[in-house]
Amino acid sequence: MNIGNIILDHDTGIDKGEILTLEKHVRFEMTSNPNYSASEDSPAFVIHAKGVHGELVEVGAAWKKVSLKGLPYLTLSLDAPEWSTRLNASAFQDKKDHLKMNIVFSRPTGRKVETAQTADAL
Repeated sequence: MNIGNIILDHDTGIDKGEILTLEKHVRFEMTSNPNYSASEDSPAFVIHAKGVHGELVEVGAAWKKVSLKGLPYLTLSLDAPEWSTRLNASAFQDKKDHLKMNIVFSRPTGRKVETAQTADAL
């Protein structure tokens, strides 16, 4: 289920995203993680949203992944103290617009293979 998108901005390095569900409407900025390492545990990007006073607050991270067919995608994890649960999703390159990624939510199943297969199906 598509719940949002990320617009890539290679000029500024600040990608803009939006997630819209029945309970959440989050606009965010995604920037390169200055502490990124090639380790699978290290997020490639840091996600910030605007707080109530307009300040940027860190709300999550994104990791680079590769599908079973070799296609790149991102896994995102967002959380905030006022949310009842963390939001996990994946972002895949839009087939028509190379500067856009579609954010897709699917219920966790505990199997990494299914996310990689979803990336190949889109």
